[in-house]
Parts: sequence; C-alpha cells; structure tokens
Amino acid sequence: MEERSMIEQLRIQLNWTKEDMEKFLEEIAKVISEEVAVGAGESDIFKNMSDHIYKKRIAKLLMLLGIPTNIGGYKFIKLALVYLRSKESEKISITEELYPYIAKFYNKTVGQVERAIRSAVEMACKVNSVKFQEIFDNINLPKSGKPTNSLFITALDEYLRYN
Repeated sequence: MEERSMIEQLRIQLNWTKEDMEKFLEEIAKVISEEVAVGAGESDIFKNMSDHIYKKRIAKLLMLLGIPTNIGGYKFIKLALVYLRSKESEKISITEELYPYIAKFYNKTVGQVERAIRSAVEMACKVNSVKFQEIFDNINLPKSGKPTNSLFITALDEYLRYN
C-alpha cells in the first residue's frame, strides 16, 4: 500500500476535495510570496500563515453551523473569534470590550452588532446541525434552548482552541 503524503493526509483529515486543497495551497504560496516581497521575517510569515489557517477554520465552522456568509452576524462572529484568539491569555467582556471593538471596526453601533450576532445565533439554533449539537451538547443552555451571544462566541472560541 502506497504511503500518503502529508498534504494528502491533511486533505483527508479536513474532509476537503482535491480542489479545496489546491486552492488552499495556492493561498499559502500567495501569502508567503507577499511576505517575502515586503521583507517579512520567517516568524512573521508563519504567524500570517497561522492566522490565515485560523480564519479558514472559523469560516468552515460557521458554515457547518448553518450561518450564511451574507449576513452581518457572520462577519461579526468571525472578527470576534479572531479578536479572542489575539487576547488568549486575557479575560475580556463581550459586551463592554468585544462589541465596541467590532462596532468600531465595521463602523456600526454596538446595538447593530449585538442584534446581527443574535440573528446568526438564532439561525444556527434553527438549523441545529450535528456540529451545533457537538459543541453545545454538554453546555447548560438557558430555558429558551438558545445560547446567549456571549455563550455562543465563547463556546466557539473554546471549540476552536481545543479541536
């Protein structure tokens, strides 16, 4: 039996098509060439690749949860998860720090950010995907059966960190 390359093993583990993997590798090559062109050090290149891979993981997770890319809550949750990763050793307040950060970044009000995220959470609850059940199976949800925005974001952050 032929031994699989590391890239092929990764493709299978991620459950990606060959086209997905080729696209991903092209994006990595693009990131590296852009970083080399601006004279970035090796550690900068790997940090940017790591950030790029993390954003892809977030996008795939949100897709598996049934949150479409065309709603505001999608991009707000994505930015929230990237922000939480950058603050990994700090405890932050979702409503007092995270919402204002996202609102400023997208030139929105805090209320618009909160509402858009709530809509995305409600959509994920309605879809009730296998991934949603996997993430929220052992979490005590409010009586409504829907996680709060804060619970949703922190649960996704934990999932991404440890899976």
